[in-house]
Amino acid sequence: GAYSKAKTYDPPYAGAMFPWESAFIGVETCPSSRTALREQHISADISLAVWQYYAVTKDTEWLRTVGFPILQGVADFYVSRVTLETGADGAQIAHIYDVIPPDEYVSHGNDSAYTNYAAAAALRY
Repeated sequence: GAYSKAKTYDPPYAGAMFPWESAFIGVETCPSSRTALREQHISADISLAVWQYYAVTKDTEWLRTVGFPILQGVADFYVSRVTLETGADGAQIAHIYDVIPPDEYVSHGNDSAYTNYAAAAALRY
């Protein structure tokens, strides 16, 4: 599922990239490869759902055994997905290039506000 999808890129990404549309077994079923490859905010959405489930249930055993591995996989994906560049002041700036944000009319967006914010949130969980 999500781990094998991340590895299909060239170069491959680490961690877990969840499919935009999936079958029961978790494989990508989106008919458009353009959409399937670039709808990369989905993994962060999954992290948000995991964290919200834990916040409501306070089930630490579930978080340890089920939730944390998902959160870790998504965090690993975004760490491998960003492009680091040095700004004019010498600070490192993380970019996420070539994505389709929730506004699907943008077919190749760079630094989508939602995708970047969601990825940053996924790294904090």
